[in-house]
Amino acid sequence: MFIGDLKMTRIVAILSAYGLVTVLPIFFVFQPFFVVDLPGIPIRYGDLLDLLLTPWIGVGVFALLYVFIPKASDSSTSHKNLYRVLFFAFSVLYVEGHGIHLAANSIGNNLAANTDARLALSIFLFDEPIGHLLWLGGAIGLALITVAYQTSHTSRDQLSRRQIWLILASGMLYGVTFGLTIIEGQSALWAGPLVVGALIVMGIRWLRGSAKWTKRPASTFFVSGFAVLLATLGVWLLRFGSFVEPSTMFLQLQP
Repeated sequence: MFIGDLKMTRIVAILSAYGLVTVLPIFFVFQPFFVVDLPGIPIRYGDLLDLLLTPWIGVGVFALLYVFIPKASDSSTSHKNLYRVLFFAFSVLYVEGHGIHLAANSIGNNLAANTDARLALSIFLFDEPIGHLLWLGGAIGLALITVAYQTSHTSRDQLSRRQIWLILASGMLYGVTFGLTIIEGQSALWAGPLVVGALIVMGIRWLRGSAKWTKRPASTFFVSGFAVLLATLGVWLLRFGSFVEPSTMFLQLQP
């Protein structure tokens, strides 16, 4: 069955774990171990972990949410099929974009300084504009349809005060990490407007829902997360005057 009817605590646990997991790359990416190649293979340990974990976590969380969000008894078949098609489409974008970006980035890490300019440009285009456009577009799309789906399929239970704070804190962690990922991928200029549009649509769905927002943890998580994401982009631009990559700033701070 595509949609299950499980307890609110399951959804809160998934979202809380997701918010924490998204922060881990920030700590790992700058560790020396993760930029070291595998023995005899020109593939970094960090790239290997990214390959094995990111698609499963990035899409798997949304799949679990669709399973655990309670099913509405009055939901039509066409309505449910629409969400299934959108989930499939955005999942494909996410996985395809991540794979293209990761492959191109890994190849780029092994390019010689005198590499042919056309080859270097091709790798850059697949790494940054194309890969990130598909990847981030898929991630934003999955979050959008999850908010819409949660609004249409509201739980009978209500979030406790502790759960509310847990959802908001996890959503903010997700937002900060997502914002830094967009900046690091040199995608802020085009992704920013997408985030604004997505946040407006999410906010409208979130506020206009028939049930209280305390009964829609997934919607609350992503609305708060995207609000913090947008704030992260704005603060970064005001602080540094441009969307300079976080990794560049980190290297400049090294002794």
